[in-house]
Amino acid sequence: MPSFVTNHPAWTLSGLFLVAGLFRLLDIFVFRLDEKWGEILLSKLILSGMVIGYAFFSGAGWRSIGFLQTNLGISLMFGAGITLLAFALSYALEYGLSVQSGHHLQLRLSAIDPKSGLAGALGFGLFLLAGNAVNAFAEEGLFRGIMILALTRPYGIGVAVGASALVFALWHIPWAFKAQMTGQSSLWPALVVNFVPQLVMGIVWGILFWRTGNLWSVWTAHFLTNSVLNFVHFEDQSGMDSGLSLRMITYLIVMTVATAISSLNQG
Repeated sequence: MPSFVTNHPAWTLSGLFLVAGLFRLLDIFVFRLDEKWGEILLSKLILSGMVIGYAFFSGAGWRSIGFLQTNLGISLMFGAGITLLAFALSYALEYGLSVQSGHHLQLRLSAIDPKSGLAGALGFGLFLLAGNAVNAFAEEGLFRGIMILALTRPYGIGVAVGASALVFALWHIPWAFKAQMTGQSSLWPALVVNFVPQLVMGIVWGILFWRTGNLWSVWTAHFLTNSVLNFVHFEDQSGMDSGLSLRMITYLIVMTVATAISSLNQG
């Protein structure tokens, strides 16, 4: 790996984040591709290119960002299993509480982008899946793969996971201002919703990466998380996904506990 990267990881990572963040802001606030397409695909493709470029120029290839062939099957299964378990329990709890309170929930399988509200048929669904695949590769490649691997050697795994989670949460802050701009939410609730869950998720996925040693496990978890939220919905008299907050709190708790238990067992 080039000496500047190893000797100055904070500067390298800051540069990558600032460049990627600039294109992200352009996508969200200038081009507004999420309002037109349901995906800010341009900035995701650019970030993916940056991750691929980092892997190429590092001299270590995919190993430099954590995408390994070693234990590939186990990593994919572990990432998928822990994510689907968390969602199964969160949807079950939401449904059970609704029945207990006398409300009737209907399961809807539809392709919907939760930020823009755009919906569509098969073509739009495939587009969302493609966007989720690219997004998971780009964000995991930068925030977990590059950041954690670059920061662990000089600062230790705890600092590396914490720093990557914090930056990952900051990465989602623009959506809070977008929600205020479009009238979907006032600023402070939107800041909480777009920062706290992402911070927790960043820690969980960072531990998952450390636990498996393979970024494909986290890519799978990230891809499935976004895809489930895109396609699996509950509808009641209050509208679509009115219980999303409860669902996501349950999901985060289960993911955190399951990942912690697996890490303790590894130790």
